[in-house]
Amino acid sequence: MTFRSLAALTVLTVTAGTALVVVPAAAQTATTTTGTLYVSDTSGCTDSSTRTAGQSYCTVQAAADAAQPGQTVVLAPGNHPGAVTLTHSGQPGAPITITGANPNYSYDEGGVSGSAQPAFTLNNVHDIVLTSMGLTSSGTVVAVNGGSDIRLTHDNITDSATASAGDTSAVTFSQPGSDVQVLWSTLRSLYGTGLTIGQGTGGGVLASRNIVLAGGAHGIAVTDTLADLAGNTFVGACADEIQLAGNSANSLIENNILTHPVSAPPCPAGGDGAQISVSAGSTAGTIADYNLVNPASGVTPYLWGGATYGSPAGFDSGTGQGAHDLADDPQLGQGYTPLEGSPAIDSGDYQATGEAALDFYGHQTVDDPLTPNTGNFPGDLDRGAVEVQDPYAFTGVTVDHTSGTFPLTVTAAATVNNPWSDPISSYTWNFGDGTPTVTTTTPTYAHTYTTAAPAGGFTISVTVTSNAVTHTQTATGIQVTDPGPLAPNLLVADTGAAWSRSVHVNTTGSTDPLPITQRTLSFGDSTPVQDITATGTADHTYAAPGYYEITLTETDSDGRTKSISSSVEFGTPSIDRHDLFARDAAGNLWRYQTTGQASAPYQSRVLVSGGWNSYNLMTLPEGYDTSGYGDMYARDTNGVLWYFPGSPKASGPFQTRIRVGGGWNIYNTIAGADATNGLVARDTSGVLWLYPFTGHANAPLGARIRIGSGWNTYTSLVGIGLIGGDNAGDLLARDTTGALWLYQGTGNAKAPFSARVRVGGGWNIYNSIVGARDLNNDGYNDVVARDTTGVLWLYEGTNNPAAPFRTRTRIGGGWNTYNLVFS
Repeated sequence: MTFRSLAALTVLTVTAGTALVVVPAAAQTATTTTGTLYVSDTSGCTDSSTRTAGQSYCTVQAAADAAQPGQTVVLAPGNHPGAVTLTHSGQPGAPITITGANPNYSYDEGGVSGSAQPAFTLNNVHDIVLTSMGLTSSGTVVAVNGGSDIRLTHDNITDSATASAGDTSAVTFSQPGSDVQVLWSTLRSLYGTGLTIGQGTGGGVLASRNIVLAGGAHGIAVTDTLADLAGNTFVGACADEIQLAGNSANSLIENNILTHPVSAPPCPAGGDGAQISVSAGSTAGTIADYNLVNPASGVTPYLWGGATYGSPAGFDSGTGQGAHDLADDPQLGQGYTPLEGSPAIDSGDYQATGEAALDFYGHQTVDDPLTPNTGNFPGDLDRGAVEVQDPYAFTGVTVDHTSGTFPLTVTAAATVNNPWSDPISSYTWNFGDGTPTVTTTTPTYAHTYTTAAPAGGFTISVTVTSNAVTHTQTATGIQVTDPGPLAPNLLVADTGAAWSRSVHVNTTGSTDPLPITQRTLSFGDSTPVQDITATGTADHTYAAPGYYEITLTETDSDGRTKSISSSVEFGTPSIDRHDLFARDAAGNLWRYQTTGQASAPYQSRVLVSGGWNSYNLMTLPEGYDTSGYGDMYARDTNGVLWYFPGSPKASGPFQTRIRVGGGWNIYNTIAGADATNGLVARDTSGVLWLYPFTGHANAPLGARIRIGSGWNTYTSLVGIGLIGGDNAGDLLARDTTGALWLYQGTGNAKAPFSARVRVGGGWNIYNSIVGARDLNNDGYNDVVARDTTGVLWLYEGTNNPAAPFRTRTRIGGGWNTYNLVFS
């Protein structure tokens, strides 16, 4: 007979009497599948005749009664009460199969019933498969009466009856017919027999690759039946572990391990029972060979035809059997797997009739290179139910440092258990910091972290490839911290007479816990950048008067770079000039500092910060001057107005925001009209309101004052400061025709603007008009405007209210990258 694996390894537990079926937790959804019936005692199940296709049964019995040849009954995880009796059959090639839902074998026993009823009773049926279940009862668990073509595979079957319960078994076959098999199962009886077979009428019973745990009676007891018992592991007490009684001739007993529980005391010498017991009526044609018996149990190894034999040699000499038997400790480890060095390894009979090709756990036969092949050709089959597998294991990743400041060099090592010396083709390292992965042929690798770790630390992941199979392990929590900031220090001092326009720059006060590898200076006057790494100092003379920004850029050995700036001015006494701010589509706010030169009024942009796209209106009522002062108001998308006090810090021109109040989404325009007046805001009906400044940071605006209506004729309102010698902030307004109007300030909060004066036309070519204050050091306020192509134009002020601006000058392109420009 040749047998193959019939089902994936799975466990379900059925307990009988008030019998339970207990399935280890695993998701199983009842779906309409041809040939499949589901059992789930959750809401929505039914055993009634009104059941619809795909609807689950509530009980195993109802599903078993309904199952037809070729159908499978799948039991969902959970407890399924009720003993089950099968009275109808499958067909050849189309068995009725009852299976658990979990595809992974485990030792989970589930509930145990106090009743002695079998969990399953099969009465004269054929073509039945019970697979992947953990079955328990306080008596015989599976009772098969007559029948043929019955298979129990991958089951975990426990008879928990007490010693007083009498003759019980995990599984009982009474008068079995042909092709009855018990494969890859655990047969456990606390005080009874693991498997009882009696009075067979057909072609015999096969029991292969089972683990048999019998505490009181026998492991497998066969009476008047031909049986093939091949490749099983028996852990029994003091009765016969394998017993052939009556007329069980022509049977096979090969490749079995027969041992005693490690924790149990040895059996008394001369007591009843033998590890292998064959009656006189069963010896004819029966083969017993390649078995491993453990003499430490104290049980007589052999009882053959009424004669006892104390060793394999004596057994062979007296009977011609057991020529390849061994008497030794099988050295079983976890899961009844032979440990390295066990005599069971590579010593079995590969040609044993009926032995299942796969072992108890579904593994193929494997040659252990550390053990000579002493079995029958090809010699690498292990005795017992479990085949020793390659112990190769990638067990983890170790590191020599788990914390430190960057740059931190960490040496990681892959720990591999590889006693069989499997070829390892590669180690692939990922250090979790965004650097490229590295593949090596050695189990260690050194990596240098140059950035701080995120919360929880870096995770090192290592993938080891052996025999084209990959395994991955990680080491977590590698804490790398910043050693401290790179802090450039820039000191600028005038040298010589004021008219000499000469400066001395000293950067030696810069600090960094790491070596500073480069220092460069830009003097802001188009002269080449100077590398002052060697000295840290420099002298420079400017060719012309003006406003200049000196920028120091330093880089350290970790590649960190930081810049700081300092301003100098030569010539005309300083006049306040105001910077320009612009926000891009990503929400980044950029600052353009002024130069004092009309030909190029703005320096290169500097990033203030990101996250500003939460605001839809922003204004600087007084502008932001070069000394670093100027307050900003911004309305967010929820209608809340925020006040940002100005800061002299170049890297952070605004302090922490202060909430002014909500409800500002009633306005479609908010503009600053100078510190003298306050904020002006136009509501959606066209009414213009003035919010006077209070001078208090926590409540910077007073109650609003109505200026007038009809202001919805304008498409843009721009605060521009003072024009023409007045003493209050002025306002520019562009109407829908493109005409530009000037409203000069009066200083009167109740009537803050005088009558409008038309100061130009054609301004509808611009999509942004900004009051830029004084950009060219002439003391007059200027305007910048961006046209629809993204070109920025400068209108220099004249201080004449009737004609306040000169002809425009182009000062740059590409400004359409910004969705908001203000000053």
